[in-house]
Amino acid sequence: MACPVCGETRFRSAAQQTCHTAMNHGTHGCGCGYKFTSEEELKSHEKTMKENMKENPCSSCCRSFKTNGALNDHQRAKLHDYTKPPNQCDCGKTCKSADGLAQHIRDTQENLNIPDAKYKSKGEYYDAFYKKNVMVSKDDRKESVRKCRDTLNEIMDHVSKQEDGKIYSTDIRKAGSHATGTKVKKADEFDVNIALNIPVADVKTKGTVKYIYEDNLNPRDPKSAPPENLNVRREMTAVPKGRQNHIPIGYAAVKAEENAKMTSKVTHNGDIIPRKVQEDLYSKIKTAIKDLNLKDVHISKNSHGPALTLTITGSKGKHDINIDVTTTIGDSHVPVGVYGWPRPDTRKVLSQNTIDRINNVGTHMVPKGGEFWNISHSKAEKELMKGLDTGNQCRRQCYKMLKADLQTWKSQSTDNYPGISSHLLKHAMFWMNERHQPDNKDYWKQENIHTCYTDFLKSFKDHLDQCKLPDYFHPMNNMLGKKDKDVCHRLARCVEDRRNELLHMKLLK
Repeated sequence: MACPVCGETRFRSAAQQTCHTAMNHGTHGCGCGYKFTSEEELKSHEKTMKENMKENPCSSCCRSFKTNGALNDHQRAKLHDYTKPPNQCDCGKTCKSADGLAQHIRDTQENLNIPDAKYKSKGEYYDAFYKKNVMVSKDDRKESVRKCRDTLNEIMDHVSKQEDGKIYSTDIRKAGSHATGTKVKKADEFDVNIALNIPVADVKTKGTVKYIYEDNLNPRDPKSAPPENLNVRREMTAVPKGRQNHIPIGYAAVKAEENAKMTSKVTHNGDIIPRKVQEDLYSKIKTAIKDLNLKDVHISKNSHGPALTLTITGSKGKHDINIDVTTTIGDSHVPVGVYGWPRPDTRKVLSQNTIDRINNVGTHMVPKGGEFWNISHSKAEKELMKGLDTGNQCRRQCYKMLKADLQTWKSQSTDNYPGISSHLLKHAMFWMNERHQPDNKDYWKQENIHTCYTDFLKSFKDHLDQCKLPDYFHPMNNMLGKKDKDVCHRLARCVEDRRNELLHMKLLK
């Protein structure tokens, strides 16, 4: 089965293909959020919803609900034209009288152990929270950036002088929160990209390859170390007769040019193997650290996604600095819109100039896996995040506050919520910006930050409850699909408690 619009064929079911076509190519949208590729499909949907109308219909779309409370929740979540009923709390509960509302607020504040009032307004609270829990001191940022830059320059200069070391660029590119100005609390983590200086002959995003790592041939022991861990010894072999090793959706096989020099350690049958690249770079960085006698620098064999992690141990009274180093290939082999971006809804919230800038930065490939390179939209994400707000708006502040809250929840947990990172929050914000298209043009203004942040918390909680958060640039990839459901649901409760605390905040009179 194939998408009738773009021709994409890698679907496991007809339902997956239908979902892909509607999400990425649907131009006929219903107010409820569903999209269709033809007016006939839209009318059929509206007719079906009308025939199954419940007691409380929404005035802005075709949805209807059994209770008025469910209708109010829907209108707030979708940012439809919503008028708050009398005696309704910010949390959504409607009381019969003003006295009942006051009692509900007191009871909730007592149950949630809401602290005593310190601020005259919610805006004053958010200003104080941002200054105390989000902002990074200029001195800390300046010192950490200098130490990170000097250490990496010294190491990569040594790497380039080692045997075959020139395949790694010495032009170190900023990535992650440092590149977008969204770092929170302290400057203790940095992400950088290092390009591979290997000429590329071909990039395949579909089809099969004739090689495979042996441990991928049989089910792995779930208690054993993941294959990304460099402590695990992995051997490559030919794909057995009668089997195929398909390139997964979102990944690519990359072939080096035949005359490319210095590639034997990182290739197999001419293809550049991401695992071999990580092993080679790890070995070279470790050699550099030893030869340069950098006693305060260590490199971990526990690969962090596509990155190798270096740690610079802080001097007395100073925090450690972790640096995630990711090797990358190219920026023009796979276009940003390979999975249907920008969508029709994207064009409603992003200007053509912004879309053009994002398309121009392109994608690159990173070594997230064994045989195949992951097609990464991190440069597009960086470009979008940098220009997400215009004027006095608060999207970036909401994102940074949730990052700070997530760090707090992780520090209070026993397991650090494994698999949950700020990268998920970034995509949750991108989707909220696109899917929640308020008629009120002032919605994202700074003075409305309380509503924006509590709505953002509600949106992220919904993703966690459903264990479903599509990649913004590759919606077929569910970023929560392989996360532990118990972890997602426990974190959802933290998000809900935080939202209730903010909705029932005590203020000075």
